[in-house]
Amino acid sequence: MIFYAHPNAQGADEPMSKAAISKIHQSADALHVDWQDGHRSVFHYIWLRDNDSRTDVSIGQNQNDTLSIPPGIRPIRVEVDGTLNITWADGGNGQTVSQIDLDWLREHAYEPGEVSKRRRALRLWHPQDFADGPPRYRYSQLLRDEVVMCEMLQHLRDFGFAILRDVPCEPGFVLKVVDLFGYVRETNYGKMWEIKVVPTSEDLGYTDRTLPGHVDKPYRHPSPTMTVLHFLSNDVDGGDSTLVDGFCLAEDLRRADPAAFELLSTTPVTYLYRDEQTELRHEGTIIGIDGRAAVTHVRMNPFSIQPFYAEPRVMMDFYAAYQRFGRMMDDPAYRLTMKLEPGHVLFIDNLRILHGRLAYNSRGGERLLQGCFSEQDSFWSKLAVLQRQPGSA
Repeated sequence: MIFYAHPNAQGADEPMSKAAISKIHQSADALHVDWQDGHRSVFHYIWLRDNDSRTDVSIGQNQNDTLSIPPGIRPIRVEVDGTLNITWADGGNGQTVSQIDLDWLREHAYEPGEVSKRRRALRLWHPQDFADGPPRYRYSQLLRDEVVMCEMLQHLRDFGFAILRDVPCEPGFVLKVVDLFGYVRETNYGKMWEIKVVPTSEDLGYTDRTLPGHVDKPYRHPSPTMTVLHFLSNDVDGGDSTLVDGFCLAEDLRRADPAAFELLSTTPVTYLYRDEQTELRHEGTIIGIDGRAAVTHVRMNPFSIQPFYAEPRVMMDFYAAYQRFGRMMDDPAYRLTMKLEPGHVLFIDNLRILHGRLAYNSRGGERLLQGCFSEQDSFWSKLAVLQRQPGSA
């Protein structure tokens, strides 16, 4: 059955929908929709019945019992009158009518191309993309202007890092900064920790030597997803911070050497942390991918990685892939280097960005940071709520 939707099907007092249907065709198991913008969608009847309650529930929960929907369900009648109206037999002698908002339906089309467009838009970057330096958002503006907060969170989401400036250089203030967005994640390091030179430490982080790019705590499961660093002093010679887009590395490796990418995304390795009070161990791939083969995380941390247990037939290839990835990480073509000053707070996506620092002379001054961990979901929740506001960025 084919029918054409009337172009003025909405009531006179109803606001015009952004999405409009020009034609609908019913097949045995699905509704085929031609939109007026030229796009074509397929919506299976079972999917339409399963989702008809989602369009008018503010908390986003499905009120239907998916398990009880007959797989072969078919509508009795389909009409477009401002909404998509579908009449179903309810199993007895009665009928049920679903009213589905057209904007909602167009937004949730599930062809692969449409799904891809709705996925989080990441901006893969190289240092040259920040020729004038990355933006630094003023803390005082962030407090009073939600548009600035929205812009900073968008930058953090899209690029994997963001910088605040003019933050009070008060011990413990990093916890107050995180309170603006979410919650501090406490670990065996406590709620907060300091990074400074500790003469007796064997940990590179507490020396003045070069700290290679890495993600934090891959031996934890789950790993912290957000690292927050507050610079309290930094008057040393050297000690510049380094950032590398791990997702950009992974995608460039995938294009240049698909076999190496395959090994790093399928071969589990073990990460370990051990001291007198703690032993933490986790196994995972250096490059993480999802069901669509999109990169979801990079676990590069040469300090905590344990002996490789790749199969003998691929061990040499695995080493070659690991070393190639590591050389890319150290290449200035990928490494953004910048001097962060007292009062700067650096937010780092700990699933994506490899952070480190250059060596410095600790005898000529002080470099003191306080840091804590948080989780991305609260940051992205804050951003989503801000973006609901009219005029948001």
